[in-house]
Amino acid sequence: MGQQAVATSSAARGPIRLWPFVMAAMVLCAMPASGDVARGSANAELTLAPAPADSDGDWTYTIKPDDTPAAIADRLLSENRNAGQLMGYNGRARDAALEPGNTLQVPVQWLERRPRPARAIAVRGQAWRTSHPEGTRDLLDEGDRLNVGDGVRTASDGYARIRLADGSTLAIEPDSRLQFNRLTQYGRGAMADTRMNLKQGRIETHVEPTEENGSRFEIHTPSAVAAVRGTRFGLEAREDGTLLEVREGEVWFGTRQDMQPIREGYSAFLSPGPGSEPVIRPLPPTSQLASNADGLESEVPLQARPATLQTPAQDATVKQGQPEFEWSLQGDSEQARVEVARSAAFEETIATSTWETGDSARVNEPLEPGQYCWRVATRAGGDSTATSPVNCFRLAGSLDATRVISANTIDDRVNLYWQSVDNADGYRIQIAEDRDFERIVQDQEVSEPETRMRLAPGERYHVRVKGLAPPPMHSDWGEVREIAVE
Repeated sequence: MGQQAVATSSAARGPIRLWPFVMAAMVLCAMPASGDVARGSANAELTLAPAPADSDGDWTYTIKPDDTPAAIADRLLSENRNAGQLMGYNGRARDAALEPGNTLQVPVQWLERRPRPARAIAVRGQAWRTSHPEGTRDLLDEGDRLNVGDGVRTASDGYARIRLADGSTLAIEPDSRLQFNRLTQYGRGAMADTRMNLKQGRIETHVEPTEENGSRFEIHTPSAVAAVRGTRFGLEAREDGTLLEVREGEVWFGTRQDMQPIREGYSAFLSPGPGSEPVIRPLPPTSQLASNADGLESEVPLQARPATLQTPAQDATVKQGQPEFEWSLQGDSEQARVEVARSAAFEETIATSTWETGDSARVNEPLEPGQYCWRVATRAGGDSTATSPVNCFRLAGSLDATRVISANTIDDRVNLYWQSVDNADGYRIQIAEDRDFERIVQDQEVSEPETRMRLAPGERYHVRVKGLAPPPMHSDWGEVREIAVE
């Protein structure tokens, strides 16, 4: 495991301790209420969780100035509970004086709880909302409510910003899928339980600090769990694992059985599979020092700059199946991602690479032969982004090679047969007097994998064949075979 620096400045923000949660938060795992959806595999059908048995877990409430038993009960407890029961549970008289800073134990089952929907506060490009339990999918618009079980999916040009009931915000980036598994608020906002499933893509979060200990905010991915309270971080679910970037506060990260704190200024990457350990690294800086006209240094945010594209060049033809894209970064501490579309207008991005700090990558989706355009998106400083100019190229496909399988000669007549090639429209056959095919005596194009011709008797010849297809498909010559005409 990587080492993390510990801030020594007295002004530095202290770590936010979340896990293990207090007993109340542990009990919340078993409490579905009306704002809960059971979580299974990424493709599992959502079902309402069964009602739990009574729990004796307590939540610790810290008394504030001007608190009274009646005021606390009115703000926190469900309708069937009252101040007398609360004070009796704590072994105190109903009208006992409350000292600010002291605590009361509140049974979690006594708390008022209600589902609190989220709301879309900004939408760009194409994004959809999938409603639970109907499963219908509609375009997501600004102002739309998102309830427990609902999901959000963004297209390659889509972006959505979501605000939760407690004021926390989520920025859902392009090509992402997020589902809300639990959106529950307890005691009129004193404690919240929020859980989501990031099935694909990336989100940036700003989680509001909660009023009391015990709140829970979790994001699950196919390979990891991030548990937070009062912090700012990014989380990306990728095919090869989950990437966490903590910009403020502290996030507990890992599998459900093995989690560890990741402090601000660090990233962690966890691969799927049993026994995987997070790889922890410092984040690139989000600002740099600059001098003003008076020679004084000040901190300015890093700005992403457009990358310079190198290969494939404009109008190039690429023959390899999965091309490697290369570029050069122009800024400091930048990450880059390749984006590929069918046209230079980029109406739809059909493939991307993952965000990396290098200067080359292959896209995650296989590309079929055809015409494509590519560009590089860069980001720096957490929220500064830029996009390069566009290069277009042709990806050539390759037919399988063929070979001559039979050559029959009768006097000066030669019958030739070779292996057929899938997707070939025809074949080209060459016969030469030399193996280097500098003295060609026959050059034909035929539609079937066979031909007949006359050749001068008493000579030896060399034969080769290849399949034919329109661009962007191409084919290489098959192996050379020598024949003798008696």
